Amino acid sequence: MSKVFKVFCPICQRIFELRTDLKLCPFCGSPLFVYYEISYTEFQKCIENSKYNYDLGIWSFKCLLPVKHCGKSLGEGWTRVIDVENISKLYNVRIALKNESINPTGTFIDRGAAVDVCYAFENGYSSITTASLGDFSISIAAYALHYNIKTLHFIPKDVEIWKLYRLILLNSDVKCVDSYKEAVERALKRCLRGRCYTSLSPSPTIIDGYRTLVFELIEYFRKGFNWIAIPVGEGVFATAIFKGINELSEYMGLDMPKILAVRIKDLEPKELKTSYSLPSLFSELEISESNILEIIKKFIEISNGFIVNVDESTILRIANELARREGLIIDPIGIASLAGVIEARNNNLIDANDKVIAVVSGSPSKDPYILYKIIEVGNNLLKNINYISNEVKISAIQREIMRILYERKALHMYGIWKELNRRGYRVTLQTVYHHIKQLKSKDLIEISRISDERTLYTLTESGFLYLSKLSS
Repeated sequence: MSKVFKVFCPICQRIFELRTDLKLCPFCGSPLFVYYEISYTEFQKCIENSKYNYDLGIWSFKCLLPVKHCGKSLGEGWTRVIDVENISKLYNVRIALKNESINPTGTFIDRGAAVDVCYAFENGYSSITTASLGDFSISIAAYALHYNIKTLHFIPKDVEIWKLYRLILLNSDVKCVDSYKEAVERALKRCLRGRCYTSLSPSPTIIDGYRTLVFELIEYFRKGFNWIAIPVGEGVFATAIFKGINELSEYMGLDMPKILAVRIKDLEPKELKTSYSLPSLFSELEISESNILEIIKKFIEISNGFIVNVDESTILRIANELARREGLIIDPIGIASLAGVIEARNNNLIDANDKVIAVVSGSPSKDPYILYKIIEVGNNLLKNINYISNEVKISAIQREIMRILYERKALHMYGIWKELNRRGYRVTLQTVYHHIKQLKSKDLIEISRISDERTLYTLTESGFLYLSKLSS
């Protein structure tokens, strides 16, 4: 079979050669779709035979991916579909979860990263630069290691610190910048100056990796599942899902399932946040100014689907119900699509006779603050146990302050601030003061003594107990 790598714009219909530097349509800014010269028989054979090669991961669909050879797999793809029977009964609609959290780095991004890094390697690149809010870069870095490709990542400075730590562990160079927009600009400028591959989420190769998720669901579509619910950040994943569904409809003769695109509403604008406010639990879904989103609306209309908005409180409530009724404790950001299904059902956008697959991702949360927020929406749930310590109410940065005091024994506020910045926390002295005040009120730290007109802080006995529980 001859494979021709060309891309076309689904909006203005222009056709281009697939190039490493071509990410979006240069005329209208639309995502570009790879076009395959493949017969109906060849397409159908690839889809039907893939289930016998699931151990290859997404490479079981190699003939429908824009690379010459099977790339390296870390176990991405062919993730489980879980019937959530109790949730389905509660809301009177059949719901199944496509559990993308079991991918190597915990998200569907691994599907696109596997293809994109392989494509860069086949084109002779020895270094890759990314720009993202963290998860995308983590996935690219993980796959790049297996090709001995160096990676540099431009990341907004206010991302969660654990993401920076993971990138460092993955042998990556990290540059923190002021915003996501600046991250993209810096990544593109760097690659214009030298031989470096730019990996960005709207790339055609990323899109084609993402869409393998749809191919894995063909048997469910045949069984009457007529909706697929997905989270929307930049809109790239939704674009990929549309492409995959459209291909199955054209080549396999399936009725096109409707797309339910779920967005987060009521996120506090960053410019209005105080210097000491906690970061949103849903920052990965916060990107909202991409022109891709306008294109997504057109795709949704074609599929007869909808875009629904859900707020943080709704997502936390659904996370609570999912844990209590199904035994699944998933980070709230990962279940936005399920919350969207419930919202759509409550507003009669989805009927009782419909069958819905919701794509979820994200590892089970171990962050005490996030778990507390999930428990908190359950009203009287906290009364089910005799004692809840203050540890469940403190933020990640406050735990880091406690670790610093454990390591340094006693330290003044300026020293704490310097150490936080050294560890990647870009905060002001005012922010540090706020967190120290909170920790003192919880009896986790105390004033040790005043030396050279500086107040020194140290851990209390309760603080030591907290850290020992955290490490056990």
